[in-house]
Amino acid sequence: AVGGSGPVVSQAAAVASARALVNLVDFDGSGRLTWDKCQAAFALATSTCSPDELKEDIAAFFNLIDKDRDDRITVFELTAWLGRWHKGLSEDDVANLLFRHFGQAKPQLSGD
Repeated sequence: AVGGSGPVVSQAAAVASARALVNLVDFDGSGRLTWDKCQAAFALATSTCSPDELKEDIAAFFNLIDKDRDDRITVFELTAWLGRWHKGLSEDDVANLLFRHFGQAKPQLSGD
């Protein structure tokens, strides 16, 4: 579990594991993580988790992004979190991404 008391893993080991997981779903060899590949990676990564472990991991991931702990992730919080890896990403970019993949761009997502 993400926030659990399991073994501590080094950042290098975590990156290597993430790359190996992406390689498993990189059916076109592009090295890019698309939405379809992301869904497949999440399915593989959680296939052996119990429902309780999965719920705990999702909550921990949600809390990484929900900085003000109001049980809602705003476009601003999501942009700030994603911006750690993609410099120059704007709120408009995130809203467009949400609309493209979910058919709507809400100003916030709830933890429910």
